[in-house]
Amino acid sequence: MAQKKRSDGNRLGWETLVVVASKHLNTMGVSVEWFSEIARDLRVTRPALYSYVSDRDDLLFKCYKRSCDVLVDTLDAAAAATDDPLRILDNFLTAAISGAQREVAALSEIDVLPQERQAIIRSQHEALVTAVAVIVRRGIDSGQFRAVDPQIVALSIIGMITYAPLARRWLLQSAHPQQANGARELLFHGLAASPEPDLSQPFPSLNTGPARIDLFDRAALEEARRETILVAASLLFNRRGVGGTRVDDVAAALGISKRTIYHYVGQKDALLDACIERAYKFYFSGLYMAQRSPGSRLTAIYGVMKEMILAMSDPDMAMLLPYVGFGQLSAKERRSVNIHAQELTEGYRTMLEKGQREGSMRNFAPYDILSASLPGIFTWVVNDPAPFNRDRSYIVEEIASIIVRGIIVRQSR
Repeated sequence: MAQKKRSDGNRLGWETLVVVASKHLNTMGVSVEWFSEIARDLRVTRPALYSYVSDRDDLLFKCYKRSCDVLVDTLDAAAAATDDPLRILDNFLTAAISGAQREVAALSEIDVLPQERQAIIRSQHEALVTAVAVIVRRGIDSGQFRAVDPQIVALSIIGMITYAPLARRWLLQSAHPQQANGARELLFHGLAASPEPDLSQPFPSLNTGPARIDLFDRAALEEARRETILVAASLLFNRRGVGGTRVDDVAAALGISKRTIYHYVGQKDALLDACIERAYKFYFSGLYMAQRSPGSRLTAIYGVMKEMILAMSDPDMAMLLPYVGFGQLSAKERRSVNIHAQELTEGYRTMLEKGQREGSMRNFAPYDILSASLPGIFTWVVNDPAPFNRDRSYIVEEIASIIVRGIIVRQSR
């Protein structure tokens, strides 16, 4: 056995371990099978992994630290090649998304770590955001970028980078060679054909608030209790990750027993599936409302994006994001997600094509490519809903403006 362990350790390699562990994190999140799956993929024994890490938290910490280190190194390399802010961000996005760097773990389950290690990762991430924001500020000062919020742009850039490998799981796409181009198109130029589009058309709110319930309507009361459970579970799944959230955690957050959750929803797999279906129901309601909205297709997209971001950043609505944890869905729910993703993609593609024909939107990369970057612009609001003490409505407006207008200064025709 001792000889086998040495052989495993020699074949393993520290970098290989963290890369494979990061890929598993992006698919499954932290799961009870995490170490076993890593060992299987690396064709080593599970005890061999403990030559490099002490436990699950140690490996999670090292994966997250590597994510920050890789992105900092990528940004430094981009900045070393040129002084031009636009080219720096262009090179950064290209190198980070295109595959020049091996997949890094999305920082989705930081709350699972001990407090002192959370602080280290958050500090590194904040330093990265600040470094990107400084470059954005330089672009604003030089006249390349319009008057955007540098911190929000920086968070959106990093969001697109970390979401890129996750999109391939949820959208069931292979790695697209033009994925980086889609991110750059969206960030720099946005969707609008005009540099100063008219966005004044009002859009109805998707947040109807809590419904009034007839206290004598038993079915309505049961549905309201189920909804309360799904909101709490979605919030925890978003902030702690699917693997890092137990049914006990949801029960504790609500002050109820696990038995109550089992009664209204079911075991954890049923709870996760129900949260996914609830989220897609919301996403489809946004699509249908946008399709029926008067005015240009650009204003419809702008309106629905604002409503989506607002809902995602609202803990009282807590829509589950298509983020880390796809691998923990049931086989049935994965098939359902496949169908949902195809229908949403087709629906928004049709809207974008109409927008191009009517002249409100630019001709840009196919939507299949843009779709791999679009969620990354705003998914970060779930875990960081009010960065730098900014108002939530202000953040929503800024992100929606990036999606529609991009960040570079464009000359009017």
